[in-house]
This record gives sequence, C-alpha cells and structure tokens, in this order.
Amino acid sequence: MEKLEALIAPEALYDSAERCDAPKCHPETRVALQDDLYSWIEQGDADDPRKMSWVTGPAGTGKTAVMGSLTELCKKKGLPVASFFFSSTGSIGRRTKTAFVTTIAHQLAQHRQDVKEAIAAAINADSIVFKKNLRVQMEAIVLEPLRAVSGSTNSGLRGVIIVDGLDECQVERDYDKSLPGAKIKHTPARKNDEDQLEILQVLHQALSEPAFPFRILVASRPERVFREFFDPPNSPAPLYRKVDLHEDYNADADIALFLDAHFNLIRRRYNLPVSWPPHGAVQTLVNNASSQFIYAATVVRFLDMGHRETPDALLEAILKMKAPKTITSNPFEQLDVLYTHILESSPDPPLSTRWIRAIDTIHKAPLISDAMPVAAHINLFLQTDSQSSEAEHLLGNLHSLVWVPSPSEQATQHYRFYHKSLLDFLNSRDRCRRLHQDQNIPAFLWDRFNQACIKLKAQIAAGAIHDSKERCDAPKCHLDTRVAVQDDLYSWIVDEDVGGESGPPKKIKWVTGPAGTGKTAVMGSLSERCKAGGVLAATFFFASWSTSVGRRRKAFVVTTIAHQLARYHPDLRVKIAKAIEMDSDIFDKGLQTQMEALILGPLQEITRRPSRSPPNLRGAIIIDGLDECEADPSTARRPHGQRRSRPRPAPRYRRDDEDQREILEVLRAASLHPSFPFRIIIASRPEPVFREFFDHEDNAASFSPKLNLHEEYNADADIALFLTAQFNLLRRRYNLPRSWPPRGTISALVGNASGQFIYAATVIRFLDTRHQEPPKVLLDAILQTGAARKMSSNPLEQLDALYVHILNSSPNPPLSIRWIHGIDHLNAMSYEGVDFGAFNMELLFQEDPESNEAEHLLGNLHSLIRIPPHNHRDSTAKYDFYHKSLIDFLADPKRSGELYISTREAYRFIWDRIHQACASEYVSATLAQLDLTCVSTRRGLQRAVFIPRKVPRVPGLCCRLHGYRQRLLGDPSYTG
Repeated sequence: MEKLEALIAPEALYDSAERCDAPKCHPETRVALQDDLYSWIEQGDADDPRKMSWVTGPAGTGKTAVMGSLTELCKKKGLPVASFFFSSTGSIGRRTKTAFVTTIAHQLAQHRQDVKEAIAAAINADSIVFKKNLRVQMEAIVLEPLRAVSGSTNSGLRGVIIVDGLDECQVERDYDKSLPGAKIKHTPARKNDEDQLEILQVLHQALSEPAFPFRILVASRPERVFREFFDPPNSPAPLYRKVDLHEDYNADADIALFLDAHFNLIRRRYNLPVSWPPHGAVQTLVNNASSQFIYAATVVRFLDMGHRETPDALLEAILKMKAPKTITSNPFEQLDVLYTHILESSPDPPLSTRWIRAIDTIHKAPLISDAMPVAAHINLFLQTDSQSSEAEHLLGNLHSLVWVPSPSEQATQHYRFYHKSLLDFLNSRDRCRRLHQDQNIPAFLWDRFNQACIKLKAQIAAGAIHDSKERCDAPKCHLDTRVAVQDDLYSWIVDEDVGGESGPPKKIKWVTGPAGTGKTAVMGSLSERCKAGGVLAATFFFASWSTSVGRRRKAFVVTTIAHQLARYHPDLRVKIAKAIEMDSDIFDKGLQTQMEALILGPLQEITRRPSRSPPNLRGAIIIDGLDECEADPSTARRPHGQRRSRPRPAPRYRRDDEDQREILEVLRAASLHPSFPFRIIIASRPEPVFREFFDHEDNAASFSPKLNLHEEYNADADIALFLTAQFNLLRRRYNLPRSWPPRGTISALVGNASGQFIYAATVIRFLDTRHQEPPKVLLDAILQTGAARKMSSNPLEQLDALYVHILNSSPNPPLSIRWIHGIDHLNAMSYEGVDFGAFNMELLFQEDPESNEAEHLLGNLHSLIRIPPHNHRDSTAKYDFYHKSLIDFLADPKRSGELYISTREAYRFIWDRIHQACASEYVSATLAQLDLTCVSTRRGLQRAVFIPRKVPRVPGLCCRLHGYRQRLLGDPSYTG
C-alpha cells in the first residue's frame, strides 16, 4: 500500500489542504439540489437503474460548491465516498489523469480491511501496474479486488464516487530527460478531451461490472465531449442521468439568501446603518448574477476585502455598472463587467493582468510545477526588483479575484484563483476587451525570468569558457597527437563509477606537468571532444597573462560554472535563477556559499523530486591553469588578533596559493556531495599547494589517481609528429627544397624539447614570423644554440636557450625586455571598463609618440608575443604572450642571465615613460580625448589603475604619477 500511496494525488481529495478554502454551499442554499442528489446516491430510483449522474451547468453556477458540500454530507452520514476534484489551476496531480485510478483505489481501501488487503495483493501480483493505462489499472486494483470480496458475508458495499471538474483535466506534458538541455516535447496527437473521454470510458467500464456497488457522480461544464458521451445524438434515451444546475434548478432564491446573509455580516463588521444595503440592491445583484453563484461570491469578496473605500461606496459603484448596450444572451455579461471594474482598480491594469496570466502559466509549467511554486518564488521571478513590493502594488486591490497570501505566509502558501472563470475572461478578447493583452505571456514570463540569468551572466568570466572569443587561437592538440592521454581522460569522464570497497566514486582528477608540457592544449582539445559527445558541463581556463580580470581571479569561478550548468540542463536553469532571486547578495559572498546556493542546492532539488525520475545529469567540469589564479590585490587584511590602532599595522595581502587552495577545497566539498554528478578535471603545474593538496594522505582517498603528462606519457612521438607536419607547411610556404629540414633535425629538436610542446611551438613560430632571414638560416641558428648549450637535467634548459636566442635577435634586447615587462604590468592592471590596447601602450611607452619604436623593438619577437597589425590598432587590439613560461623566464635571474631586469628597474622604466608621456603636449591632448585619470589601488606602491572619468585632468594625472614614482623608487625627499 505504500507504493499506492506514493502515486496518488492527495491534493485532489475533497478535504485536502489545497482545498481548504474551496467553495461550499452556503447554509440553507442549494438544499433541494443536495437532497435530490443524496437521495439518489443512497436509495436510487426504482424506475431508473442508471448508476451514473452528470451534474452540469455553465461556469459559475456552483458545481464545485455543490460537489464539495455533497461529499461532506455523505461523510457526515457515514456513506462511503471516494472523490477526485480536478482543477486546471491546482497542483499537477489535480490537472492530469495520471493519478485518477490510484487515488480512487486508495480511498476505497480506507473503507474496508478486506478491500484494502485485496488491493494490496493485486499490487504485489503486478509490480508494474502503475505504468499501465487507466483501463488496466481500474481492472487490476479496483474491479478485481471488488470481485474478490463480493462473495463474502460482509460484502454489503455501497457508496459513491464523486468526480468534479473533469472538464479541467489536461493532457500530460513531459520532456525528454535523456539528453541534457532537451526541450519540452508535447505529444501532438493527444488532446484534453481525449484524456477526459478516457476517464469517462473507464468509469463506464466500472459500472458494467456486477461486483461494482458504487454510484458515480460526474460534474463538468457542458463541453462537447461530455454532451456526446452522456447524451449521444442517435440514442433514443440518455444513457445516464443528467442534472443541469442552470435549467433544472432556479438559483435566484439561493443567491438572494446568500447575499442577504453576507450583507448582514458586512454591515456588522463595518458598523454600517440598518438601511444598508439600499432597497432593491439584492434583487439587482440577483438579476445581474443570471443564476451564477460566482458573480454573487465575487461581489461579496470585493466589498469585504479591506479596500480603501467603504463597502457602501463600492456597492454603489457595482450597482451603477452597465453592460454594453448590445442585445445578447451571454449570461456572463454582468460578470464580465464586474471583472473589468475590479481589474481596473489596480494601479496598472495591463501589468496586473499579465501577472495573473503569468501566475497561471507558472502553475502549469512542467519544469517548475512538481511542487506548485509558493507565492514568494513567483514574486522573485516576476518582480523587476527582488527588493520591491511590486506584487502587493499590482495585486493589492484584486483580493476578491486572487487569494494573495499575507507577507508572513508567502514562503509556504500559493497564489490561488477563486474561480476559473477569471482566466476564461482574460483569455477571451471578446469578453475582456480593452484588458486583453496581445503580449505573449510565455514571452513576458521568459523576459522576467531572463533578468535573473542576466544577473548571473554579468558576474561570469566569459573569456574563461573553452570556446570564448578570447581563446579563439588558444593551443589545441595537433591532429593525431596526445591521443592516448585524451582517450584516458575521456574514458574516465564517461565510464560509470559506482564506488565500492574503496569508498564512494572519486570525481576529481589532477592533470599536471611542468610548464610547456601541453596541459592547456590537452584540456582545450578534451573540452571540444566532450562537447561533441554531449558530456561537457562547464569549463574555466585561468590565464595570468589575460587582460580579462575574470580569468585571473577566484571570484568568477563558481558563477561561471553555474552559468554553464544553467545552459546544460533546463531544470538547473530554473533552479539557479530562483536561487539568485532569493539571495540578491549571493555574488558578494564566499565561494563555498556560492557553490551551495547556485550549484549544490539546485542539483539537490532536481535530483530529489518525488513526482519525476531524476534527470540524467553527467559530464565533466574542466578547470585549466589553476596555478595561474592570482589573489585580488585589493583583498588586504590585518594580521589575526590585531585591533585597529595607530600606527595601523601593514596589511597582509592574501597570497595566490591561498586563493588556489580555497578553490580546491570548494571543488572537493562539491565532489563529495551526494547530489553532485559531475567529474572534475583540474590541470595545473606541480606547485607546492597542489602537491600538498592532492598527495596529502588525508585527501588522497577523495581523488582519482593523478595524471602526470611529463612522467606518464612520452610526448616525443607527438612532438615529432607535430614538427613534421609544421615543417611540411613551412617548406611549401617558403618554397624550400624537399631536403629541408636536414636529416636529424627533427630528432635534435625533439631532444631539445624534453617533452615540452611549448619548445616545439615556439620554434615553429620563430621560423614562420617572416623574419629578415629565411627559415633555413633561422633553423641553423637554433640547432647551433642547442648544441652549444651545456648538458643539464633541467628540462627548461633548451627552452631558455631558445628564448635567449630570440630575444637577442631584437635590435635592443634590454629595452625590448623592458617593453615586455611594461606590457605584462599594464595587462595585469586591466579592470572592468578599461582596456590597455596596443595603441594606448605605445602612446605611453614610446619616447617619441610619432616614432615606430614598438615595431623596431618587437618586430623580431612575433614568435613570443602576439602583436596586432598596425591596421588593426583599435581599442580592442592588445599585445598578448603566447605562453606564461616567457614571463617566468624573464623573472628568474638564474634562467635569463644577462637579460635579467629586476622588478625595480622594470617599474622605473614604466613610470618614467608614462611621466614623460604626460609631459608631451601631443600625448596630453590624446589622453584628454581618451578621458583617462589615474588613481591608486591599495597596492599603491606597485599598481596604478586607469579608469574613465567624465572630466579629464591630465595635469593631475602627471602629478600623481610623479608621486607614485618617488614612493616606488624610495626617494627620501617624497613626503606624501
């Protein structure tokens, strides 16, 4: 029975929490109708053996109120009853046929122990019965158990099955969960009335069974499918009993009784005179109602909603309403006038109308209605500002149409419409006229939903994604190279790992190796392969040389991953957007908090949904170059335990490895979360922080064995393959003889590379930079340099020799290196809103702004620096380095030798050149046009940031720069 209980729709029961304020007949109203129906249920008609009745009538005639009161009456008198109240505005269980038979069977099992046991036996006999159609379910878990108990001495079963609102049953909507990012797919051939007819046929099947002892009461509007079923056109007599609330029972007296009772309550509540309401008011409202209880109920709610105006003023306005002067038999005419009047009392009727229709759409949306969204969540989706009170502003005057939870209840309660006729009114252009909204409601909803996604997008590092524009020429593995390592990693990503004796699945792998071993190329190619295979969840490529601050900082890691996961699966997109709206400050919080709110929380929600199987979420999160993550220079902090005092202690700046360690800890915690389904690959150099983290005995059990590109995979064959292909291209490009390169050249270069792809790539770029000398001469020089170098166990020895050779090809190597330091420094200072393009750098660094110093110094260094052509020197063209190993080489005096320039010398060059530029009238005028001013960061001794200002102040710029220069160089004359 636990299996059965898990598959019912408890919200569809007449006394469910969701129906706590469902309409019931007012005391002493609908008495004749209820007596007639109850008598038929209990005793039947001697002359009429029909066991099914159809209660019908237009919207608003009180069908649901009658069915609710009748169900309660049967319960009170001890008559067994099973009920199912459909609702197109209710939870998903009340909108579809799926749980209809199971819910009826569950209620029948509560009335008799022998029936319960028989149903349980039937379920045990067919464990997949709930996967079968309604006809098979009715036979297996209702009719067969009834047959089993019908022969017992205690078989005197009787009672009623009440089905209300069957016209509101909708076709199930589902989507393909097998593929990430799959779209909703509707079954095109199935319509609502087909599911409604299927339920009617299943009920007819039950009535045909002699052992079925119950009467059946079905209430619906008089739609075609019901008219044709209950009263077939060619049938000599109706097959079932029909009760028409609009034609067979005059509701006017009941409506008058209802209005009199409620006006008495309002008069006492608001201390109105005995003469209120005025004479004739009740009769006028009864006439306006046209037998529709919904009209009277809406009038009463409108008068009693605590409006700014008094009930007597509101009633006077209702009585003065006039329908359009057209002759019509439309019974909704006065109801439409009332709806229009109430909606136009909102401060923004068009937007209020869109909100109402959007709420209805959200309730029905299959992606987010497993549990109907509470009011607080809907407000977060629809409000343009999560801190505003837009919901109260728009819906505050509409409490007579929409049940709006109080602020304290919005986190647990839902918006509810008092009657479906309001939605019918808004969806009909002919009825709502000027209130009709041409705007597509899903488009309106998507626009509001997108605002949350836009907030996330503004907080990501777009350049760090594997296929970003910034990485358009990033290294990839050459064709047929690095095949084994890519195969191993891809297999680890896609192969199932359920854990075992060694513990839960290990979801993190560390890929490492010295600089130049091709880690980034492997990660880039692996990302493309995973994307093609549909298993790429997210990527983040750090780069310390990038001009995009997002690729150098930890602050953007979680948000960028969350953004990609939101695109990876539609369920995650909705849950992540909801998380952002619920905590508008999430982007200012720590990485662990962001991970829990934006990734782990949404994953947990969609993998633990009771009404749907978990989505097939698998894939890889690839993070490259984590060793290049830099600490934010503005995140200084006082030493632990220090109080604010004077003199204030020097702040301790957070180290790079501390931020790197924090990211590792956050990723490790995520991988251990039971709802986290992804594999994480982290690529970095083998710096101490990574060795200590991955090799530590306390952590080792959490990770898959590391992969060392330098030790575990012999790259020589791949490097040889790469060089052979590239030499063939160069030979054709420069029309060189087939004997070039000479025999043994590739073997010599492979030996020089020591497993480092960066060496081979730099050689090829050097030969292909259209140097003044031909490739043959350049290659001979490289081979001679390698031969002259002493033998060493240092794998960077030959790379260093190559760097020395290329840098010395500049006409002025020391000045060229100062330029390289300056480019690296200003690239590192690029913040949002400021880009130091090639044009700006040349403007600041050249001694003569009209000279060609940049090309003179850097022209031979194209194999090391990506230099934009002169005809593309706009604000977006930048200097860039092909590999971080060049900066490492220049920063290490043991490696760069005579080419080494200290940090102090580099800064002296930078500030001298900028100060000189400020003194130039030409540059001053250009700076003024560029609208730049200089301010210091918290690392004022080392950094200066150019940020836009509305009013350029070039003299102030020069003054500040001079001050920074004095402080930087330790000039004792500087007093601040």
